[in-house]
Amino acid sequence: MRIAFSGAACTGKTTTIDAFLQKWVNYTVVHSKYRKIIKNKKHSKETTPKLQKEILDILAEENKPFTLHNNVVYDICPLDNLIYTLWAHGKSKKGFTESFVKDCIEKVKESLRNLDIIFVCTRDLMPPVVQKNGIRETDPVYIEEVNNLFKEIAKQAQSNLGKSPFFPKDDSPAVIELYGTPEERTALISLYVTPEGNAFGEEQSFVNMDEINKMYSLIVEQKDLLSNEQKQKLGILDITK
Repeated sequence: MRIAFSGAACTGKTTTIDAFLQKWVNYTVVHSKYRKIIKNKKHSKETTPKLQKEILDILAEENKPFTLHNNVVYDICPLDNLIYTLWAHGKSKKGFTESFVKDCIEKVKESLRNLDIIFVCTRDLMPPVVQKNGIRETDPVYIEEVNNLFKEIAKQAQSNLGKSPFFPKDDSPAVIELYGTPEERTALISLYVTPEGNAFGEEQSFVNMDEINKMYSLIVEQKDLLSNEQKQKLGILDITK
């Protein structure tokens, strides 16, 4: 399968991928070349339409070589690019017109056909401290705004993927929200990925959305049952490395 891990900065994506690879050893990571592009350029809050388009073109091309039968993991995908474009548009950043955003949405929708599952990492139950790595944005307000966009689109896709304006109506990846510690996230992933690395479903190779919706509802209910003390205890665990 082709699995992508998405999410705002400092949501534990790298740690989650490392934990995933320890359990599903038959997967390999496709490291995106986009980081070389942004290394010496203003990005994140200071991004431009030109840079966003350049990054999107790279991410879309990186998805093309692989099929359902390749076990690969992406540490970012076109959905991430779209989220940051939507944020910039919402802030009325120069050049992020409705026309530009619509063009990006169409390109992202088409490229998402090349993914089978997108796990969206969120900051729920994570510590408020944001660690620096020299590249990513560390403004907590900005990170929270982007994180909320990821959560909203993930929930929208989960509740009615066929009607989401950001995903293709057919041949769309499943979109699953991940939160908590690496161990908790691995447990959540195990609800959707078999020990052999396939998707749970009728043919053990395609995602059964009815079953996923039932499991997702159960996860949400279990999360809501956590006491504030339990959430606080989980929140001090640092998974932002």
